[in-house]
Formats: sequence, structure tokens, C-alpha cells
Amino acid sequence: MKWTRVNEAHNIMDRPFYYTEIIADPQNPDRVYNMATRLRVSIDGGRNFEHIAAIDCCAAGNTIHIDNHAFWINPADPRHLIIGNDGGIAISRDRGDTWRFVRNLPLAQFYHVAVDDSDPYHVYGGLQDNGSFRGPAEIREQSGIRNLHWQEVGFGDGFDTRPDPENDRAGYGQSQGGFLYRYDLDTGLQQIIRPAPHGEDVDLRFNWNAGLAQDPFDPATIYYGSQYVHKSTDRGRSWTVISPDLTSNDPEMQTFRTSGGLTYDVTAAENYTSIVAIAPSTLQRDVLWVGSDDGRVHVTQDGGTSWTRIDERARGVPDGAWVPMIAPSPHDAGTAFVVFDDHRRSDMNPYVYRVTDFGRRWESLVTDELEGYALSVLQDHQDADLLFLGTEFGLFFSTNGGGEWTRFKAGVPTVSVMDMAIQARENDLVLGTHGRSIYVIDDYSALRNLGAEDFEARLKLLSVSDGQRYAAGFRASTRFTGAGEFRGANEPYGAMFTFLASGDDLPHPDEDRERDRLIGKRKAESSGEDGDDSVKTPSKPPRITVRISDTDGKAIRTFKRPVHQGINRVTWGMQADGVRPQPGPNRRSADDDLPPGPQVPPGMYTITLTLGEEEVSATARVLPDPRLDISQEQYEAGFAAQQELMKLNEASVTALERIDHARSDVTTVGALIGKHPDAAEDEGLKDLKKQAGEIGKKLDELEKRFRNLPKTRGVVYSGDKVGSRIGMAMYFAASAAGAPSPTAEAYAGIARRTLDEALSAVNEFLEEDLAAFREAVSAAGIGLLTPTDPVSVKQ
Repeated sequence: MKWTRVNEAHNIMDRPFYYTEIIADPQNPDRVYNMATRLRVSIDGGRNFEHIAAIDCCAAGNTIHIDNHAFWINPADPRHLIIGNDGGIAISRDRGDTWRFVRNLPLAQFYHVAVDDSDPYHVYGGLQDNGSFRGPAEIREQSGIRNLHWQEVGFGDGFDTRPDPENDRAGYGQSQGGFLYRYDLDTGLQQIIRPAPHGEDVDLRFNWNAGLAQDPFDPATIYYGSQYVHKSTDRGRSWTVISPDLTSNDPEMQTFRTSGGLTYDVTAAENYTSIVAIAPSTLQRDVLWVGSDDGRVHVTQDGGTSWTRIDERARGVPDGAWVPMIAPSPHDAGTAFVVFDDHRRSDMNPYVYRVTDFGRRWESLVTDELEGYALSVLQDHQDADLLFLGTEFGLFFSTNGGGEWTRFKAGVPTVSVMDMAIQARENDLVLGTHGRSIYVIDDYSALRNLGAEDFEARLKLLSVSDGQRYAAGFRASTRFTGAGEFRGANEPYGAMFTFLASGDDLPHPDEDRERDRLIGKRKAESSGEDGDDSVKTPSKPPRITVRISDTDGKAIRTFKRPVHQGINRVTWGMQADGVRPQPGPNRRSADDDLPPGPQVPPGMYTITLTLGEEEVSATARVLPDPRLDISQEQYEAGFAAQQELMKLNEASVTALERIDHARSDVTTVGALIGKHPDAAEDEGLKDLKKQAGEIGKKLDELEKRFRNLPKTRGVVYSGDKVGSRIGMAMYFAASAAGAPSPTAEAYAGIARRTLDEALSAVNEFLEEDLAAFREAVSAAGIGLLTPTDPVSVKQ
């Protein structure tokens, strides 16, 4: 094989250490693609390349991201291309002239996350080569959290992004090279505030992922790290250096500009001996903990006048390991939690420590349960023994101060958890992952003060969160998007109850352990170990009964939910019981839950959970919508109006059930007459069968007053039916959070009058036509058609 050089252009391999590939068209060897920072194509075997303009980081128009790493050409149709780059995945059907960006893959690589105190609160974070963003943890719309709900606050490689404590429309972000900026979403301004060197011969070393912190005591004060700690008391307009060089300042780690002739990287990704973590105490002013990318940990107790190096007391940590996060304790100003990360030198072990007495004592919290090198750590703000640890392989938590760790598997995948933040008001844990975007664990308070003995209880209520009423507004954009975009889930609407359940009769959430449980159960049954030799029939899965009562002790909602061993969570949607469904082809079981009815007014409610003989109770509040100016009396008036309409609905369903039962009986009577040996000759039986047919027709006419017959084909008008009239009244009443409007009351009146007329007809039929038919059937010796009471609306 002979190779011939056909191109010596320098721009073919602009960053060969990061990406460079040559890919040939499978059907045309002269069409060659050069995949690197941009995508270029040659139609003359590589002699000349042209830039595909639709891939550009900075051009205006419909472009996609640069920095390309993966490329596929459809061998059957070379016009069909798929490219993977630092921005995601894009698909072209015209050889790259136009691209469709894939928007339904939540694969963002976050470096940091932060939260504010808005209601609902926002989540902030910076992404690998995709800017810095602000988005809602929850939206009060009729759809999930979409891409359009996230606001870009800065571009470039995004890192720590922080809101201004006094204005959640403004804050701080940064990009590579230490380019710190202050943004304002109201004005669109982005002011660069990176500290300037404080001397002619000073070369500031900002890490790729530089340390940034907001002072918890002064909203105008922020801290930023190079090799020094910089402090600004005017939101970044001016800076003061408050520390000496807190790194090793090792010259051997500062030679990235010496490459032996190769082009060195100029993205600031190779800046070392720099500060990557700054963590002020929230308990004691002027206490700051600082960590560097070369293993140094310092603390100051006087705002930077003096510093103490404390990492030398950490036993077992490789010299020079990164310090990606320090979490000051919210319980003791002299305590912090520190993680070290040395995976860049192929050391995949976790290193996590509790540091007390301002660094004088270090205690390793590593146990055999941990997997993956440690990246982030937090301590709960109420329970000092509750710790969270993010590793390369997921989230772990400890309920005994780090003595033991448990993998958190409930919805959190095996992924790098780079950073965490706690929203204290909501008791939410927000995870910034490097590859699977952001996860929010809603109300983790059930993990507080949790001990091993709690798992032995048959039933134990761990936590109850209040329910927040709100009106879900319309979507911010297109309603019907199919699977074309990812939509994040909202927190479940309502009050959440978290509880523990135990017992071998309950399924286990772990698939392997559940399989073992079922195998053991079948073996015990087949061998008669339980002392019962009778044939076993499959039992229904256990369910827990949830009963909601008002302040008078009246049960307003009862429903059942599946239950398994371990921690369970149930949400009550703040609704009272509804009315059983209308009779239909699928018969309702007496054990079926009633559907939910109207929302209850704000107030205090008692939640009772029952599992077999065990019962536990607690209280929860239903909170009013903070955006509405509605009094408690108006909320209660609206609820009462809907309850009255529910009574109409219940009477309507009862009437339909009577009609359905009567029809069933009449059909049976007709069948019995047909089987009678004298049916063909007996005139009385013939007349009785004719009456049965007429009764059936009358039943159909009665049912038509309430609804269209289930056997009706096509889409037909039903606005004059009882069910539609009640439904319209409910629609108007439920659309107002407070007392019903005069129009809603008018529709309620129409529904009541329509129902009264229909019930009068039904009762007349039951008392006259059906009663007479019943007597005729009885006289003929065909026993059926039990008497029924008239139907009325409950008072």
C-alpha cells in the first residue's frame, strides 16, 4: 500500500489532542469529511476542504454547535448524516446544508448547581461548553418543564452560576479563563467583572472551573479564586486580594505554555495550581474554607487577615489531589466536609472527610459501601447526622454522620454527581450531574433522624409536606410536540406523605430481592411450611389505605395505593371524594376507589394511613394560592357549591344504576319466558314478553334523559342530557377558586331543574310501570325484579 500526501493545510488538525477524524463517503471516495472544531468537506479526495457553514459557534442564523467528536454517514443514503458534538446531536438529510438539533435528550454536563428562594425556586448551573442557565424547579403550567423555560445567562463553558440574593433576575456566571460576569435578565446587560492583576508582575491563574462564592451575610459581597482569594463588596465592580497564594505554586505544574514545539491549548483548560473551592460559613461571619486543584485546604476565621493550612492533617490523601468541594457545616462554624478527587492520576478511590475545630481534626468518612471517586458533599441543615455524597457513580446518603452509606436509587441513575444544593424551605436536594442534566429530589426530610430500628416497624410515617394550591396556567408554547422535546416532571401536585412499611408479605422494590422473595414464598406454600395444606390462590398485592379528614373529624377522601417494603411516598391531590362512575360495560368493584372530586379549601387536615391492623396519623396544611386575592370564606363557598353539584351527580348516577339494574332484570325475565315450555302457546306469557320489550324501550328513553346510550354510534349531540348539564355546571364552578359567579350559579340551576325532571320521570316509571310489570311477572310465577326505593338528591 502506498500513501500520498494530498493536503498540508494547517487548519485540518487544529486541536488533534481533542478531536480530528477523516471520514469518507461510503459511496463516493472523493467526498471526504474532516471532523474537528468545525466540519469541512472535500469533493476532490481531500485536496481542498470547504467549511460547512451550518456548524458554527458564533455565526448568526440556524447553526449548530462546533467541537465535533462523532460522525455517521448512512451507507444507503450518504445525504443522511448524524453528528455528535459538544452541543449534543444533530441530524441532516441534505449533506449538512441544514440540521435538525435533537432536543429530547437530557444529557447536559453540569459543573455546579445553585438555587434561590423564589416561589417556585430557580435552579442555576453551568454546562460544559454550553453556557450558564437559570430554570425553574417547578412550573405552574399545564405541561412539564421544557427547554424554553430555561434562560441562558451567559455563554462559553459554564461553571458556577449564582443568583443575587436580593434580585433573582440578576446574578453571576463565569466561563473559561476566569471570565466572571454579572448578568441582568431585565436589561440584558452582562458586565465582565473578572479581577485584574494587583501588580505589574502578577499573572493570575484562574482554573478552568474557578471557585466562586456568595457571602451569606452581605448580599453585595462575593469571593472569587485564582491562586488568591479575591473579595468584592460592590458586586464585582472592584476587588481586594485577601489571601496569599493558597496553592503549592509548583512551577512544574505551570508549564502548559511550554510544549516542545506542539501547539499548546489556549482554552484555559490547562491552568493549574489554582483555587477551585471557596466556601464561607453560614454561621460565623469571616470564616472561609478554600480548596485548590493541587490538594491545599486553608481556612480563615478573620475574613482573610490570617490563613491556616489544614490539609496536612488529612491522613491517606494522595499529595496534590484536587479539592472539588468543601461544605461548611450548617450546625457548627468550626466543622466542614471536604472531598478530594485524584482520578486524573488513575486513583478512583473516594476521599471524604469531616473536619472539626477549624481543621485541627480530620476524620475519614469512607466506608466499603461507597463506589466511585467523591466529587461533592453536603450536610442537612436540620439533622446533623444526615449527609449526602456525590460520586462518579451516583448519590449516596448517610443517616449516622458518615458511619454507613446507602446508595440512593430512587430515580437517580449511575452518573457523575458533580455538585449538589439544598433548597432549605422546600427540603429539596438538587443534583448537578455531568452527563444526565439536573435531578431534584423533592422533600427528602423523611431521611432525617432515620435509624435502623425504624425499618423494623410495620408502618411508620416519616414526613408530611404541606400541599400548595395553584392554578396551572396554559403552556408557554406549542402544546403538541410528540416526542420531539424532553419535558422535566413537576413536583407532584398536592400534599406528600412519606412512610416506611415492612413485612415479608410486601413486595420489595429491588428486582433481585423481590424475585428471591417470591421464590421463597412459593417454596413455603408448596411444602406446607405455613401449616396449611390447602391449595393457595393468588392474593391481591397489599395496598395501604389513605384517609383524609377535616378539622371536624369527617372523612372527606379515602383511597388506596400500592405499598412495598422500605420507604414509600403517596401524594394527595388536595381533593375530596368524587362520585362513583356511571354504570358501563366494566363493572365497578366495591373495593375500587372513588375518583377525586373538587379541591378542598385551605386549612388543616388529618392524614391517616392504615396497613392491616396498623394505623398512623399526622396533619398537613393545604395552602392558598399566593397569587390570588381570595378569602377563606370564598374558598369555602366555592367548595360548598361544588359539593352541592356532586350531590346532583350522585343522584344522576344512582338513577342510571336503577335503570341499568332494571334493564338487566327485564332482559333476564325475557330470557326466562323464552325458555318456558309453554312460551309458544301461553297467551299470558306472550303478553308478558311483549310487556318486557315495551319496558326495555321505556328504559332506553329514560336513560337518554341522562346520557346518550352507550350503544350509540358516532359523535352525537349530548348538551341537553342531565350528565352534560351537571358537567357544564361543574366546569363553571371549578374554574373559579372562590365563590361561584352568578353565571356559574345559573348553570347550576339549569342542571338542577334538568335533573329534577329526569328523576321525576324515573321515579314515576319505577313506581308505576315497573311495579305493574313486577306484579305481572310474580303472578306468572317468574320471581325477579326486587322492589327499589325512589331516587332523590341527598340533602
